[in-house]
Amino acid sequence: MEKAIRSVLPQLTPDTELLVIDNQSTDDTRHLCDRLAMVNGAVGYLLETKLGLSVARNAAIRNGRGKFVLFLDDDALAEPGWLAAYRNFFLSPPAARIMAVGGGVIPFYDCQPPQWVDAKQCHFDWGDQPLHLAGGGLSGCNSAYARETVMALGGFDEKLGYQGSFLIPREESELQDRLIKAGGECWWLPGAAVQHFVAAQRLTVKSMAMAAFLNGRAAAIHRLKNAQSTGQRVRLRLKRWLISPFVLAFNLALASVLFVVGQQKKAVRTLCRATRAAGWIWQLIVHS
Repeated sequence: MEKAIRSVLPQLTPDTELLVIDNQSTDDTRHLCDRLAMVNGAVGYLLETKLGLSVARNAAIRNGRGKFVLFLDDDALAEPGWLAAYRNFFLSPPAARIMAVGGGVIPFYDCQPPQWVDAKQCHFDWGDQPLHLAGGGLSGCNSAYARETVMALGGFDEKLGYQGSFLIPREESELQDRLIKAGGECWWLPGAAVQHFVAAQRLTVKSMAMAAFLNGRAAAIHRLKNAQSTGQRVRLRLKRWLISPFVLAFNLALASVLFVVGQQKKAVRTLCRATRAAGWIWQLIVHS
């Protein structure tokens, strides 16, 4: 947390503020913020006792004072020029209906990643020119949102995102979909990168398979929520009930073969497709 805060402090300007949302932390976040606020009055602190990443982000949206709220995770470091890139973009936007903007993510690891880990897996980059992303797709750990618009749309879905150590992802994707449906635009912003920490425990086959399972659950929640009618939801459920078991069985069998012949990278990707299908099925069972 402290490293994340200190990576932003030198970049603050008179028209920006840094608001730290304490979501049931067990460290000295409050005292750290108090000390930093004595040096820089732009540092603020807010305790949010209800656990959840989306809950914390909604607290920032409600209590922020700017037109846009820019999010940085506590395990990320803002690269030099990060805040200036956002600020310049907002001062001279290339379009009138921009409601979400996001920059790059550079992973850094606390161990050497296994050879079967895809080098692009945790890396996020859309190029060196600003780009309108018609379908969204901005990274949650480095993105900004039009505060009043997001509030009017109900904020982040609090059923998604981290809740302690438990994660059902895609909270940022779901919000970006709603912003686009409301007539807004999502843009990629080069030159506004962050470094994002990737812990060793995330670089195991079990961890990646579980992440894919939870991603499948999130996809089910997202797709069902976006269905326009009861009929569409029924058809989507029936389609997934019919397809997902076959996707699960086929990819499990294929992953087993790939592991045996030593194609670990392909095997892990295939296994993750299987567990993602399992996540879809599980979400349909628990919310049938």
